[in-house]
Amino acid sequence: MTEHWLQTALEEASTLYGFVVNKLVKLGGGYENKMFGFDATENRLVVRVTPPGHKTQAEVKAEMNWLAYLSEHDAPVVRVIPSQSNNLVETVDTDAGAISVVCFEWAPGHLVTKDDFSPELFQTWGEAVGLMHRLTKDYRPPSKVTGRIQWYDDEYLRRAWIPSDQERVLERFDALMEYFKDKPTSRDSFGLIHQDVHHANLFLDDKRLTILDFDDCAYGFFVFDIANALGFSIWEKPESMTNREFADIYLKHFMVGYQRENHLNKLWAEDLSKALKLFEFIHYIALNMDYDLADKGSFDALDERSKQILTKLRRNIEEDLSYIESTFCPYR
Repeated sequence: MTEHWLQTALEEASTLYGFVVNKLVKLGGGYENKMFGFDATENRLVVRVTPPGHKTQAEVKAEMNWLAYLSEHDAPVVRVIPSQSNNLVETVDTDAGAISVVCFEWAPGHLVTKDDFSPELFQTWGEAVGLMHRLTKDYRPPSKVTGRIQWYDDEYLRRAWIPSDQERVLERFDALMEYFKDKPTSRDSFGLIHQDVHHANLFLDDKRLTILDFDDCAYGFFVFDIANALGFSIWEKPESMTNREFADIYLKHFMVGYQRENHLNKLWAEDLSKALKLFEFIHYIALNMDYDLADKGSFDALDERSKQILTKLRRNIEEDLSYIESTFCPYR
């Protein structure tokens, strides 16, 4: 049964956007947000409802403003559909508080999977990310739009989620955070980025990509998007290839596409290994957070698989092992 606040939000939004609630179908893929699709021949759209406590109305407006800017400059991103009042975001009142609702065009094609992986796809993917980075250099949010968070304010980079007795992990975390916080933030290497541009946020229509899900966008280094794309992709590599073999092929083609649209200082490759380690920390912290291991949760009470995953990730971090050589998917 649909939660009361969600049903209210959809009904209110239907009058603002002109869709029919009982024709909506719940979609998968929304980790935090509630996603619904309306598949009509003349009017295909996606409705996204932001649940209470996830993102503020100001944060959602900032996300949609940037997404609209990218779309207006021909970036291959999902297009925001304004409401009948020409607003990119509508806020509706429910018994759970004010809820943000946005609508998007239905992306053509299908969600990218590992079966779509190819040098051609990697180049197209890199080109799309490079174009976003080139465009973001000149993006300035309107004065009435509150900016998105800085990368270090991400929920999954909170030091407090790491158990206090993991001294070596905390030491590695502090050093990595300090490294990136101390880096100069020039327009050629830093700006508003996607932060989650992995294959499951891409739709492929023949050879055309559409980038989805800007919910995690934040101000960060461009290399973070490259690390995110590679970090997830290694988990889907062919069994016949080593991590290193796959990473070399992926990066070679991704960067060919990327450099068609944007140029990075040659030091980006040096920072990539550190950015991948930060990516690893995000997942390690997320798991510790899920099990509340820094507070009331107990490592000993976990199932054996969860223990093995956390132990291996902790070892990778404590011994500062290469992400490319040592990573594995912790979610299956």
